[in-house]
Amino acid sequence: MTRQRAERPLFHHLSLSTPDNSVRKTMSPIQEPSVPALTEMDQRGDVVFVVGTAVDNTPARSFRVCSRTMARISPVFDRMLHGNFAESKPTAPSSDLISLSSSGINGTTTSPAKDWIVHLRDDRPESFDLLASIAHSQFQRIPRALSIAKLYELTVLTHYYDATPVLSPWLQTWVSGIAESPETTSSSIAGPEGELLMPKLLWISWELGHKQLFESTARRMVMESSGNLFGDESGLGDLSMPPDVIERIAAIRTQTIQSIMDVFSTLAEKLVSVDEGPRWCRHASYMGPHRCESMILGSMTFCLMRASLWPIPEADDIDESVLTLYSTLMNLVIHDIGRPSDKGGVDHSECLGVECEGYQTVLRWGSGIASRGRFAGALVPVEIEAPPPAKRKKKSKLDDKTKETDSLAGEGSSGNLKQLNSNAVAVPSTVLTAAASLDAVPPETTWPGRTEQDRHLLEEFNETTVFMLHSSRRDGLFRSKLRQLAERSEALCAILLATHLYISNPDDPSQLFEEYYLRGLALFRNQLESFNGSVDLGAMYAGLFICTLNLFQSAPWSIHLELMTTVYGLNKDLHNSPVLSEPEARFALELMGLMDMPTFVRGRSTLSLGIWKRLRLAQGSIGMKRGGIQSVSSLPRSLLDIFANIQDEDSDTYFLQWFGETGEIPQIHLWEAYRLAGILTGRRLRIRANPGITAATSTSCPATPSAEVLLGRLVASMDALCDATSRPEYSQLLTTNALLYPYVAARLEVAILLRQPTWMESLRRVTEKYQPYGKTANARNITEMLDEAWDSGNDAYDIDEQARRRNVEVALF
Repeated sequence: MTRQRAERPLFHHLSLSTPDNSVRKTMSPIQEPSVPALTEMDQRGDVVFVVGTAVDNTPARSFRVCSRTMARISPVFDRMLHGNFAESKPTAPSSDLISLSSSGINGTTTSPAKDWIVHLRDDRPESFDLLASIAHSQFQRIPRALSIAKLYELTVLTHYYDATPVLSPWLQTWVSGIAESPETTSSSIAGPEGELLMPKLLWISWELGHKQLFESTARRMVMESSGNLFGDESGLGDLSMPPDVIERIAAIRTQTIQSIMDVFSTLAEKLVSVDEGPRWCRHASYMGPHRCESMILGSMTFCLMRASLWPIPEADDIDESVLTLYSTLMNLVIHDIGRPSDKGGVDHSECLGVECEGYQTVLRWGSGIASRGRFAGALVPVEIEAPPPAKRKKKSKLDDKTKETDSLAGEGSSGNLKQLNSNAVAVPSTVLTAAASLDAVPPETTWPGRTEQDRHLLEEFNETTVFMLHSSRRDGLFRSKLRQLAERSEALCAILLATHLYISNPDDPSQLFEEYYLRGLALFRNQLESFNGSVDLGAMYAGLFICTLNLFQSAPWSIHLELMTTVYGLNKDLHNSPVLSEPEARFALELMGLMDMPTFVRGRSTLSLGIWKRLRLAQGSIGMKRGGIQSVSSLPRSLLDIFANIQDEDSDTYFLQWFGETGEIPQIHLWEAYRLAGILTGRRLRIRANPGITAATSTSCPATPSAEVLLGRLVASMDALCDATSRPEYSQLLTTNALLYPYVAARLEVAILLRQPTWMESLRRVTEKYQPYGKTANARNITEMLDEAWDSGNDAYDIDEQARRRNVEVALF
């Protein structure tokens, strides 16, 4: 982010000095009736600053400082104190200069000829105190944490005096403290005591050049600001702000609200049209479509009226924030009629393309809409121009837990919002682009695998993308089994095609990507809702690949895994689980355990749901515990058993004593890399959980190698793996797909890599040559965090904490 200085006068309280003493006398500061208490920053200082006489409700304070010190930290002070200005050092005694009394400076009286007084009436004493303390190395006076308001005032001061770089040593600590402060998680933009917290935070991030904080704050202001914030009486106009940014945020907020409300305006207009255009309700041949559509219109009108949104207002007339408006509209209940079905009740399958319980079922805007054709199955029937990057989909609401997790009004919502740019409207990620025009005649119901397009995309997936989804062999059974399942399961096929379309162009997935994703997600959740104890293998795999697709996009995905865990009863003893008793479902259950493995995904709110441990315990109790290699990860199950307990103190011992398995040479190198990476990662987990321990005391193993020895062996294993994989006899192996976990573990050992630069070069070669996921959002986020750790030289870099601050979950498997 390019930072520009705000247009402000250089010295609003300074005047040019001339040799004429009469002119100097006219420009001299006005004498104060009493001298403020003096703070000695430098006992040998040659200038006294009197700060704050013009600031409302702020008593003035005096500071004795060294003029040369202040000049070194600020070119403005340099020109002020040593240039041709009235504030520069007097060259002769002048009766108009203030003489500090004995109560002012150490009980002594100073001659007027020696006193050098400079008034900074418009500056805040508290902020100046902090700046002067930094300049004079009074580090004991510098607080460890600053509130948003105090850091805002400090950066306004340093911006004015062009001294912001002097804050650099404390910025990381201060900004981290702000990110964890309750102020930043307040549900209101205007924080306690009327402070405009988010605008102040926006200024702070701009002045400090903190791109990530600036983007997240700007997005949050778009989504959480009420219209009153941008009014004349809000006080926003009195704050220092980046040029033109507030105006842009206000405009995007208005455009977003207008886009949302246009959805309902268009729906109402279409529904009141008599015999014009295609009918939305296709089933009502026995009574005509009007009756069903009339109920939709009436239900929508009733709901909007109760929400004080009827007649539909213009965006400028809506004071609610985008999130408040979104929450209101997401809870509208739209009724329709439906037709009799053979099973009793009524049916909308020809309209929505999914099974529906008809009249007794309410259609919510969050779980399926009453429109047809191009919007069938979409979460919200809206078409907008969305920015090309990061086309994220929000989940529909299945139960209260899902609803709470998916709500954009919750904490950390900024990570789910579209980027700000000059050509796009920032909207909730649930508001998605659709496929065809509102007036298009709804086509005959089809689903993935039934059209030529679906078959073509599935063939492409089977020849390319499928090889990025596992680490075993190109000619293994996983590919053929997955193809067979996709041909039988509409939900799985749709998600696989969406994954293929995303991987083909992560920066700008095609419009079909959204259609397939929404279709597969809706079918998956419908199948979960109808779970009756009989395992639907296609639904299980669809859920797993929904998680995978979200992981590729660095989006929070745990909700889907938790949902499957709850529905299938996997959050308790698995001995009597219907999933475990189904032979074909055991492999899918194993994949769920793999995705839930501790440290395989970073940034999760919980380390693990414990699926793998419960699975292996249940298998062991009934004599089904298997050894060998887990085919998708290409890792031995015995090694995965240790990873499932990586946070335990004894994990070092188990990793070091692990005997290994028989396998291909590249696989053996991979297992060694994972074993060593597990030791390093486990130590970091335990040190983070208990800051009082060291690497030497973080393990119960009496003779454990040092981190440097482990890292050297880890880098050597990765290098050997890449070398072996390049041989023709191993061309069918996809082992390098699994390199991300040991690579990240190695890169986090910053201090050692700084001492061993050749190891760092080797790691960079590995990732440049063997990184099939390099263009995905997941890979980009990992790269950014690792580079951040390297650039800062931070050996204690917490990748979980940093991922959570970005509101992402990154996969390392």
